[in-house]
Amino acid sequence: VAMPVFLGDERNLIVCYSAAAEWQSFEALGWDVKCDVLDLWVVFRRLTNGLVQLNKTGQLDALATFCVQGCCKGHKTQMREMAIRGGSFTDLEKRELMDYCQQDVEDLEALHEKLLPYLDLPLDIFRSQYVITLAEMQTRGIPTDAVTYNLLIENLDLIKKELISRFDSQQMFENGHFRMGRFSDWLVRNRIPWPRTPKGRLATDSATFLDRKGLHEVIADIGELHVILGKLRRFALPVGGDARCRSSLRPFVTKTGRNAPSSTKFPFGLPRWMRGVIVAPPGKALAYIDYSQQEIAVAAALSGDDALKRSYLSGDPYLQFGIDAGLIPIGSTKETHGEEREVFKQVVLGVQYGMGANTLSRTAGVTIVAARELLKHHRKTYPVYWSWANNAPISARYYGVIKSAFGWELQVSPDMRDSTLKNFPCQSNGAEILRMACVMLREAGFEMLCTVHDAILFEFDIDSLDAKVRAAREIMTRASRIVLDGFPVSTDVDIYMPGERFLPETGKAKEIWDLVTDILERSPTNDNDQ
Repeated sequence: VAMPVFLGDERNLIVCYSAAAEWQSFEALGWDVKCDVLDLWVVFRRLTNGLVQLNKTGQLDALATFCVQGCCKGHKTQMREMAIRGGSFTDLEKRELMDYCQQDVEDLEALHEKLLPYLDLPLDIFRSQYVITLAEMQTRGIPTDAVTYNLLIENLDLIKKELISRFDSQQMFENGHFRMGRFSDWLVRNRIPWPRTPKGRLATDSATFLDRKGLHEVIADIGELHVILGKLRRFALPVGGDARCRSSLRPFVTKTGRNAPSSTKFPFGLPRWMRGVIVAPPGKALAYIDYSQQEIAVAAALSGDDALKRSYLSGDPYLQFGIDAGLIPIGSTKETHGEEREVFKQVVLGVQYGMGANTLSRTAGVTIVAARELLKHHRKTYPVYWSWANNAPISARYYGVIKSAFGWELQVSPDMRDSTLKNFPCQSNGAEILRMACVMLREAGFEMLCTVHDAILFEFDIDSLDAKVRAAREIMTRASRIVLDGFPVSTDVDIYMPGERFLPETGKAKEIWDLVTDILERSPTNDNDQ
């Protein structure tokens, strides 16, 4: 099918709703589209971000918000299912599909007219470029070891059994299921306080287990096993016949504008050991380039706290906090003050999320008195940052909205928590940095496979690896300078050569992966020796 001429002209702009679908269709057809795009879904998502009563963002939902009658929802669903079905169509079906497409375009035109007064150009076009950049990543897909992945699927019950046998020293699980009564009894016996959900049940989410891992040596194992078994019940990676996993990255889903890919259909949303199914293909290397302590850099730049800026630029803001606060001597290193550094790390990261003394005490493994003193030291050491952070909720509630540097906005409701508003500037501007980097890298011709919070996964030819990695890191740092008014965010990189799995060389993830692969090698469904 020949590409329409207007799509090849850079001077043109196409307007659509949910550009990712259109762009993946263009790529499937082999079209080299040059024109720009305005995705009205991004515009509507920005305008309604934070409004609970407008949490649906389909095109018909957007039209209904402006009291415009669009295509009947049932008919739209029927036509989409028919189109997805494919195959040969009757003459009647062809007419129905064409009529539906015409109605869809007319609906889009009506929505465009309603949204015109609210457009934030050229930033809405920039955000739309990011959507199609992610669509191109999804089309490329993440290279996987499909054989091992299929073996894992076939042997889930055996793997669960072995994992429980290895890590459930307190016998909290029975027949693969977490027994809440046993956990409750164990907490009582060990006099461990535990939070409950609004419905009165013991909280068993991963954040709660992580927050309380310092209270008892086995809590981390219980929590990790609970999360792993929960994911193993539901996960299903969309791995194609070419051994590429194509997961939707779901941009702009969170309040802060970050991506929110499915935790069960995205390899990086699964337990860390399962990243072992990601393998660099023959002749190619994978480069995982991650912004280093991005949120600290963003906080330093936006607050204008010179002491926090110097701390970040030192290369180790955790140790530097201890030095700046006078808690450890000048010249201290990881080797000389490693334990203290881990405590300082909990402080520096925790204050970004409004962490109080009680939580800090648990996560850092210190007394509440010591936690209070550490927070006091942080306030004294970085007073400009604290003034800025405390003012964020006040300003947001006064104006009813809070925005990132490039205009991603959150509508503030009366019941919105202060911690959400305090966290918004760092997270939303971190997302802006990643968007800027991705768009710039796309324009420079880089092949990106996915984003992971504030990191990007690349695929490079071996013969150009060093030069490409160097150039990509330079662009990523340049992007941070654009968003943060000249302040740079540094990057770290991990390289995986052909055949290497996306796993650390040591640690818990590697231990579990080795256990699982040993199980798979002994599995009766493994026919490698036949």
